[in-house]
Amino acid sequence: MKKIKSLLPFIIFFLSINVLFSKEVTFLPSYIVGEPPKVLKAKDNLKSGIAELTAFYAREHFYIDITNFSEIKNFILESKETTDKRPTKTFLSRVCSEFETDYLVRSEVDFGHVYSISTEVYNCQGETLFAREDFLKNKFYEGIESHIQKILHFFPPREGYKKNLYEQSEEQEYIFAIDLSGSLSNEVKGVLNYIQKILGNSKLAIGAILIQQNKIQIFNPDFNHTKLRKELLSVRYGGDVYLKNIATAVQKFKRQYKPSRAKSRKFILVSDALPENSSDNSLSFAVASLRSMGLPVSILTGSFFSHRVMSLYKQAANQTGSPLYQITHAQTIGTGQGYRTIYLHDTHVYYEDSSQVDINRTDFKKLQKLEESDVYSKVDFLHPGNMLYVYSNTTKDKVLEKGKMLSNVTEQFESILESQNGKMKTKSPKVLLKSDGFSYWLNVKSLNHSFINKEVFIKTTFINDSFSSTGFTNLPNDTYIYNENVPKLLVMSSKEIGNSLKNNKHFTCFIRGVILEMK
Repeated sequence: MKKIKSLLPFIIFFLSINVLFSKEVTFLPSYIVGEPPKVLKAKDNLKSGIAELTAFYAREHFYIDITNFSEIKNFILESKETTDKRPTKTFLSRVCSEFETDYLVRSEVDFGHVYSISTEVYNCQGETLFAREDFLKNKFYEGIESHIQKILHFFPPREGYKKNLYEQSEEQEYIFAIDLSGSLSNEVKGVLNYIQKILGNSKLAIGAILIQQNKIQIFNPDFNHTKLRKELLSVRYGGDVYLKNIATAVQKFKRQYKPSRAKSRKFILVSDALPENSSDNSLSFAVASLRSMGLPVSILTGSFFSHRVMSLYKQAANQTGSPLYQITHAQTIGTGQGYRTIYLHDTHVYYEDSSQVDINRTDFKKLQKLEESDVYSKVDFLHPGNMLYVYSNTTKDKVLEKGKMLSNVTEQFESILESQNGKMKTKSPKVLLKSDGFSYWLNVKSLNHSFINKEVFIKTTFINDSFSSTGFTNLPNDTYIYNENVPKLLVMSSKEIGNSLKNNKHFTCFIRGVILEMK
């Protein structure tokens, strides 16, 4: 026993050396069982495609070298070896000799009633070192990636290989109070998308108050955003939220608040809550409570209140020492007189003879405005949903074409975050990618101008964004640019991304294209 104990350090050392230096891995073509989905078959030959996919995940997570796939294919063709059966020891030994490999990996994917993947890892003597089977359930790609991580656990991991390059220089704390009533749902989705983009920034302690009619959720500010990210992807909208609900939420937050170590703090309220009566001063009361805690406050709301309600919001904003941030809506329409753009801004409807929309640079003093008497003779409550109705029935213009409803909610929210001493760097760099005949901007963590006019593969997480021309946006902290080939099975078109987001809150994949511009 003593002798074995004395040898133990040498055994461990030997195994460590073996792992560190024996890292050439050959991934053999996979064996396919059952009928694969057409969408996968259209992308690649699945025997080689899944082998390349498993190899890609292995290289992403472990320090290993991968044998060139084209050389493996040629070798198999020349040796007339069939890949539809379990590889023989003789064949495995020949592969090792030919490519000086140390380990061989072969997977089998079953596309039966329940998708599954089984993988075996061999040494050069043809012995099975590790074997594992996992069910893929409804997550094909995530399931395969997790499977490969588990079975190749004996290789040195690439710890921290995904570094967040888009960071603050100073730690900051942000608490977002979000009104989840149905009346503001489209705008709140834009705000939540923006918050998702800054989650993962290790210099930000982020907290949230999610306010519904009969439910208030408090998330204290934390530098770990995992729990909050998950919650924000599953929020539900609906019901009525009044100013008294906002005040109640603030009082609950005040009792539970645990400040982070960040010295710089800010509280941001996003709401269009209405008062229950003319004497309701709940909003001013809530702002006063927050300021008594030493929290600077900013308020983001709509532009579609009556003057009385808007005055309550402006009064509360005056207490904060910062302006009231209002969301402006715009819609381009085609009429018999040409294209026009109509706006809902600060409780008024404006319009101009133009199809070019730049809300934040629009000088509303120079635009034509509908008279209030005309507006409120058509509707009792002016909002984005009836703005076009009010315009067409007042001007008698025949609307031949309707454009998408736009807003500046993202820009206004961004302005709030950047207003604090100019320190908040929430604007992510962007690249203009031409892919599948379309060009659109993607958020990235940092810029490398050597990629301009070059074909690249961009791995990122997409989320729905109703204010984007594509219907989705991406998270910069989950974005990585590759200038080398990636498996065809991982590359998605913009149409496929949109379809995937119909059934998923978020979707991670690669998109292929040429970078035309950076900013």
